[in-house]
Amino acid sequence: MILAEHTRRMSGYSLWVLFFMLAWFAIGSYSQCALSPALKSFIVLKGQGAAGLHDRLKIFLGVGNLAAFLQARVVPEPPCVMLTYWHNHGHHLDCDTNRTWSLYYNLSLQDSEHTAILTVYPDTTGYQIVGGSNKKSKPKKGKRPVVPQAKKEEKVPPKQAAILDEFKQVLSLKKVGRPFIWIFETNWLRVCLRLQLLISSMNLVPAPTPQYCPHDHGWVSRYTKANNLNALCNFVDFTWPTYILALRHLFLTATNLTAQCYVYMHLRRTDMVKDCDSSIEGVVAYVRCILQNVSLPLVFFTDGTPAYAAKLANELHKVYPYPVIYGDSILEPWSRGDNYLRYAVSLAVRQHSIAALERHRLHCKPCKEPLNLSSVAEDYNPLKLVDIAFVFQRPVCSHRAIDGAMGSRCHTQCPDYMRHPLRQ
Repeated sequence: MILAEHTRRMSGYSLWVLFFMLAWFAIGSYSQCALSPALKSFIVLKGQGAAGLHDRLKIFLGVGNLAAFLQARVVPEPPCVMLTYWHNHGHHLDCDTNRTWSLYYNLSLQDSEHTAILTVYPDTTGYQIVGGSNKKSKPKKGKRPVVPQAKKEEKVPPKQAAILDEFKQVLSLKKVGRPFIWIFETNWLRVCLRLQLLISSMNLVPAPTPQYCPHDHGWVSRYTKANNLNALCNFVDFTWPTYILALRHLFLTATNLTAQCYVYMHLRRTDMVKDCDSSIEGVVAYVRCILQNVSLPLVFFTDGTPAYAAKLANELHKVYPYPVIYGDSILEPWSRGDNYLRYAVSLAVRQHSIAALERHRLHCKPCKEPLNLSSVAEDYNPLKLVDIAFVFQRPVCSHRAIDGAMGSRCHTQCPDYMRHPLRQ
């Protein structure tokens, strides 16, 4: 009897100890990544050259994460400067319009109503200015700009060394509570790895996740293990703007498609034709192999010419017995000649597909076996973007039950697409 009472008391005591340990761990984990709500400073982002929307997203996520750690927000140059004409059928975006980055994606600070990206240049009164060479960026004409890859060098280039010194300056200003404006003029993809190494040597807490850098060679995992951290902190959330979601809804309605009941395919042509076979013959052969066991519509997007896309759609119709939809042509009336807007909508459409096929330099694997929709391989995961450590949110299913190896497929009864309106 006494032993039983003692056991009961010890059990209750153990539960209380376990409760407090879990609470302490949760508070510690939260405080490790908790940020001050005060956003006093700004990083004015310049010198990033001109590239595509995918490339710009990597930069904004990386710089935005660093800015949030510094209690700052990012003020980038407008899309007409940072987006190349190369992916817009040879046309520069108009700088005279009110086109801002919020048209393409929302980047907000976690647990906050504040956006991570601003569009209005801040008033410099009362701010400590760090960096800057007073050069104005203009849209570049001529050959497509090439983003240099990170290289292992013993000597740090002067511009990168300056950025490292500037980071130390703004970090000191942050610690004493003095607001600053950091004119960040070095290409993020060039200096990102060196900033990672500097941050790792300083043992900063909370430590900003050094993600979205090319060729990190496992640096994140090494730093996490060395500093005994479960994970580094990511302070920036990505969501689609309301306009993009509205266009996706219009697209699915116009094509009579159901979420999780179509396959997405993206064909990058303009600067990748030598790196991946996206010829009409090559794509037709690929689709015939990869989709031979699939009975769902194929929706494809491309930055190729309308003539190329129209001919490809016609050839695909001959070998694929289900609807083949050229997505860019459906979105054209709503995008007003902005191919970047169409690309953003296409990524939102991709998010609701059952599988995603990519044909470009970084993802151009030949078809070795047909696609299996009951267990979609990671290479065809529609929730992940190629060449970026980023995962879309899983679509909200109409039913609670979810199946599939990645948990991305809803229990959806797809229509009989042999009688789809687009085939009649």
